[in-house]
Amino acid sequence: MIRKSWYGWTVVAVPVLVLALVGGGCGDDDGGCTDECAVVNSAQCGGTAIQICSRGADGCLGWVNSVDCANSMQVCDDSTGNVICVSDCTDQCATDGDTQCAGSQIETCLELPNGCLDWQQTSDCADLGLICEDATGDASCMDHCVDECTTLTDTQCNGTLIETCAAGADGCLDWTGGVDCADTSELCDDTTGDAGCTINCALTGPVLPAGPAPAHQAVNVDETTVTSVDWADSNGATSYDVYFGSTCPPPTYPDAAFQNVTASELTGLTLATNTQYCWQVVAIDSDCAVQGPVWSFHTTCNDPVAGAPSVTSNVAALYAIGTTTDTYTLTFSEDVSGVITGLTWTPVTGSGALGTVVQVDPQTYTVPFSGVVDGDQYTLTVTTAVQDVCGNPLTAATNISISIDAVSAGTWANCADVGTLQLGVPSSPTTLPTGDTLNEGSSSCWNEQGADIIASYTATSTDPLLFSWTNVTLVSGSYRNYEIWRNSCDPLVGVEEYCDNITANSDSATIYNVAVGDVFFMKAIAESSGDDFSSATFEVSLAPPPPTGAICSNPIDLDTTGVPHQEIGAFDTNGATGGSCDTVADQAVWYNFTPPVTGWYTVDATNAETASFPYSRVAIFETTACAPYGAQVACQTANDNLISVPNVQLDAGITYTIMFYTDGASYYMVDPTLDIRAQAPPPTGSTCGTAIDLDSVGVPYQAVGTFANIGGTGGSCDITPDNAVWYTWTSPADGWYSIDASNSGSSTGGRLAIFETASCSPLGTELECVTFTNPGFSLDHLWLASGTTYTIAHYTSSTSNTMVDPTIDIGPGTAPPPGETCALPATVGASNHSVNGNGHDCWVWGPNGSDTVNDHTFTCDSAVGGDVVVEFTTGAAATTLEWDAVISNYAASAYIGLEITDGPCTTGTSQYCTSAGITGTFADAGTITVAPNTTYYVWLSDAYAGNNLPGIDVCLWSY
Repeated sequence: MIRKSWYGWTVVAVPVLVLALVGGGCGDDDGGCTDECAVVNSAQCGGTAIQICSRGADGCLGWVNSVDCANSMQVCDDSTGNVICVSDCTDQCATDGDTQCAGSQIETCLELPNGCLDWQQTSDCADLGLICEDATGDASCMDHCVDECTTLTDTQCNGTLIETCAAGADGCLDWTGGVDCADTSELCDDTTGDAGCTINCALTGPVLPAGPAPAHQAVNVDETTVTSVDWADSNGATSYDVYFGSTCPPPTYPDAAFQNVTASELTGLTLATNTQYCWQVVAIDSDCAVQGPVWSFHTTCNDPVAGAPSVTSNVAALYAIGTTTDTYTLTFSEDVSGVITGLTWTPVTGSGALGTVVQVDPQTYTVPFSGVVDGDQYTLTVTTAVQDVCGNPLTAATNISISIDAVSAGTWANCADVGTLQLGVPSSPTTLPTGDTLNEGSSSCWNEQGADIIASYTATSTDPLLFSWTNVTLVSGSYRNYEIWRNSCDPLVGVEEYCDNITANSDSATIYNVAVGDVFFMKAIAESSGDDFSSATFEVSLAPPPPTGAICSNPIDLDTTGVPHQEIGAFDTNGATGGSCDTVADQAVWYNFTPPVTGWYTVDATNAETASFPYSRVAIFETTACAPYGAQVACQTANDNLISVPNVQLDAGITYTIMFYTDGASYYMVDPTLDIRAQAPPPTGSTCGTAIDLDSVGVPYQAVGTFANIGGTGGSCDITPDNAVWYTWTSPADGWYSIDASNSGSSTGGRLAIFETASCSPLGTELECVTFTNPGFSLDHLWLASGTTYTIAHYTSSTSNTMVDPTIDIGPGTAPPPGETCALPATVGASNHSVNGNGHDCWVWGPNGSDTVNDHTFTCDSAVGGDVVVEFTTGAAATTLEWDAVISNYAASAYIGLEITDGPCTTGTSQYCTSAGITGTFADAGTITVAPNTTYYVWLSDAYAGNNLPGIDVCLWSY
């Protein structure tokens, strides 16, 4: 039998028994029998048996039992048209092979003949004169039980329940339940020793401080007139502890930096120009201290151009090359700084490298690159490190696509030779010749365009437009692309508005954001080069206005409708920009919400569409801005039609934009429901924004409690930080450190990610992200800089693995061998260094001496893993660096390679990069142009981190 998954049942395919009966057909001498069935070999269910229609000795058709499903503990089912044996049972346990105690017997989770899991007795400890014990997880026979606690009458907190250590019936010590503090609306506290009930300040303490003045995140606050900050009176407060200063965020309360006042105002302030201040208010009564949110504002700066700067260069550029060197010009909307160090160059295809950026004037910069060839594609990213004279950064990083082509830019013949459409009048552009192979470039839904037919329409109003394609006849191939581009049909210049890759002969799309004079290009494209269309008909007509909630500028106002709120209708707007967890917001519905009080909230969303199994996304942005959005507060995904986003901190009086969307154009959004509800503050450390300050509590430190938050973003080794506990820690000195972490709640190991700076949205630069298989683990060889505050996330591999009472310790570590981390490159004089017979400097790593951690990302191949690095300084008159390297892979095929940069770690620019997937030996030799008296870094991959460690031999010289 073969077990298969079928609509949630366990299906056993049973071969149908065909009975060949000897005898003639029904004739005049058939005794007058009557057929019981109509078709030979058809099947039906007869009770638990599968019955086959067969011809009997009398010549007539009748039902004959073939297989009795009851023999395999199953039932017969014909509800789908197929007659099969299926299981009609429910798993009684979760995992095959799990064990538990049932009295003195050991029971094992086993799969029964019906395909379901059930507990089955596998041994009886009483037969051996022993007892069954499963306190550690796996059941086993023991001659005594295992104590769960150590001292009689000890107490502890389990949530809100007070538990006491008592002797059980088996003579061992166990935790037994007692008073539940929740019965009196209190909390359980055992931090000082014995557990007891304490006041729940969230319920009985002063009201959370709110109503800051100046307003939270206000800008251009006049420092000459503001001499105090104040806030709304907190009901129940008898005084306030207040922090105010330009050091942000504030120190963890309590701290000497907080000063006590009796009124809801802090006076006597003197502010500086162009400075960010932050402040926090703690409302106090006789029993509780309720910490308010951290507020901030920025004083006046004389900004010549108001607002954030922007890149005004094209977001796409096509270069016709005659050589392998060219220059791109970046132009900004105002004077900026940080450009030279604020760019990244990422090859999509090709091995070209970014050169030294040159400032022409404060608004213009030239960006040279070299080593490019025809067909290459690169992404030049202008990051938010670029800022104007008042420190305003770019609103978001801008990606500029640079494509290399041997033909001149702008020679897209079909862009110029298109049919021009009139509103409401169908039109057929000139039919393409058979075998057209012009590739117009990649789109978001397909990257192998072939022949295309294009029509254009120029908007004469701002009314929404409905674009339609019909009667597209494909000579060969099965898929068609339907696209709309704004302002140019050249993907390197125009903006893609719509893309659909389907087999249908017609399609339509609605564009809402229309401006007078906009030119839209409609494409009907064959699947690949060589395919062609014989005809296509295009039409543009006016579309009805979008329903409320269909676009960002016309959201559903939850302040008016109330929550929960269900909006009846289908939402099918595709291609909007989403949040960081999914940057394309297909089938989006938009909401605005203003929280009545500052605090923690949970956002729940449900999509009534279930047939397409839609995946859900929710993104929340501060303010109602649409182009671009405000600062992202949260972004979370779920592989279901419903999603819950917990632990969202919102400020009273600020209106937020919320988008609820799906994973793609084929996942529909129907009758969505959104609910927003207040929640209790999460435990300190359960979110990045409430990280535990290890500088205040000291290390080692145990965070008592259960951490179950599943939101946010983790490290690169596991981007979902399930059940995370977050810490911040400031390194007292430059040096190598180790981090020890343990989890009392799971035996399946965890993840540890370390980020530079205490930033949460986004996280700072990742230093390490590693996974472990044991609940207690240690990370060594971690280089940390003096005075830098780091964010540390300790989390589990899934939501089912709990995080209980985690412990963390940070102490001195050991330096790795030179060359095995970007912070400690191998140099001349290192133990693995020698000079060969030609006078060249050489380094050798054996198969057991290579790095197992990836701390360098190869620009030419993201699949390359761990690495070693050599630091090499060129001679006083050198202009050329030459190398000869051999990398021997000792195990299965893996990606290995070599890259040369002009800076350590992530600061350098790639000068050369190559990689290969091989089993055996990979050799590479070459030269690059370099500057004299300059240090370069040679990175040599050793396959995936921790796997397939090779031997590496490299020699370097300059002249």
